[in-house]
Amino acid sequence: DIIGVIVFAVDITERVQAEAALQNAQAGLELQVEERTRSLGQANEALRAQIQERLLVEEALKTAHAELEQKVTDRTADLVRANLELTVEIHERERVVEALRASEARLAKTEAVSLVMVTHVGLDGRWLKIPPTLCELLGYTEEELLAGTFKDVTHPDDFEADWSQCKRLISGEIKSFDLEKRYIRKDGKIIWIYLNCSAVNDEDGKLIHFITYIRDITRRKQAEEELQQSRGQLRALATHLESVREEERARIAREVHDELGQAMTALNMDLAWLRKRLPKTGALAPLREKTAGMAGLISDTIESVRRIVSELRPSALDQLGLEAAIEWQASEFEKRFGIACRLSWQAQDVALNEQLSTSLFRILQEALTNVARHADATSVIIRLEREAGGLRLDITDDGAGISEEVQANPRSFGIMGMRERALAFGGTLVVEGLAGKGTTVRVRVPL
Repeated sequence: DIIGVIVFAVDITERVQAEAALQNAQAGLELQVEERTRSLGQANEALRAQIQERLLVEEALKTAHAELEQKVTDRTADLVRANLELTVEIHERERVVEALRASEARLAKTEAVSLVMVTHVGLDGRWLKIPPTLCELLGYTEEELLAGTFKDVTHPDDFEADWSQCKRLISGEIKSFDLEKRYIRKDGKIIWIYLNCSAVNDEDGKLIHFITYIRDITRRKQAEEELQQSRGQLRALATHLESVREEERARIAREVHDELGQAMTALNMDLAWLRKRLPKTGALAPLREKTAGMAGLISDTIESVRRIVSELRPSALDQLGLEAAIEWQASEFEKRFGIACRLSWQAQDVALNEQLSTSLFRILQEALTNVARHADATSVIIRLEREAGGLRLDITDDGAGISEEVQANPRSFGIMGMRERALAFGGTLVVEGLAGKGTTVRVRVPL
């Protein structure tokens, strides 16, 4: 029988604590391992992503490297080609420069003997380049001219016209211009030149200077002046001769009218007196009939005398003025040639002197004569109108129309005479014709 219990007690506190600590450590270790495993997994995933990205970058780098190598290859080829082209261009430019130098040398030789002088002028008017021929023409040295502007040798009355054109070049309004002007030599003599000026631009289109071509035209100007004087003298002589001829016509008309006309009238009266005294029958009857025929002939002669006197110098022109003379001439023309004449007079208040009235009347006569001879017209309109500062006379027909060849014919003396009559009074005469549409002679004279 159990009589009692013997208990053996051992202190295991430390062991239990150690086991608890061990368990805790094991749990912490497991947790750390789990965390470490999870961290390593994440790191592994990140590393895989980095590796994948690195692979992509390396692939992109390979592609970029290949493209870069291709670009380098292409660029190298381009540079080689450009170098070859540049070498060719350099040789071409050297050839062009050499040709330009040769051309400039030839140009310099040509300028030395040429009648045309080429100069360069700055935008401020200063000379930049002057040929020796211009220096010789003006009597200055090259240094003297280069120290100044073209204004220094230009006649004061001509400078503004020249400079205004230069300003138009500068503004781009025009590309070139030409004019005739005067230079003043160093010794004070006046010379005439013809000038053509153009703009010179750089590669960017910017205006840098002017180039001018100059030719001495002094002799031509002198010849023109002498010719103008000669023409003026000839015109004055023609005007004087025409005045003398008009006076002579008037004198002859008066003498024919006063002497021949009166004599024919007296003869006609005497013949009428004789006819009345001759018997109608008998031996003298034929003589009476003869006197009747003679009377008719004398009447026709008297009418012819009147017509000749009127053609020499219409009395209406001297007594009643230009309007009445034109009306008479139009009436006579219509009767003689059967061509209708219509008058349009719008210059009632204009007072004309005898010389101008006579010239206008003679122009009208010549124009009507041409209509009768050449126009094959059926009607003529004569207009005399006052216009600003002058008087206009138009003679228009509906005939065949004058051609330019006839007008330009040097043997068209009628047209030349009409034009000279107008010029004598500072006027103009224009002949306009259109085939099948008629001709107009238009005269304008200042008042």
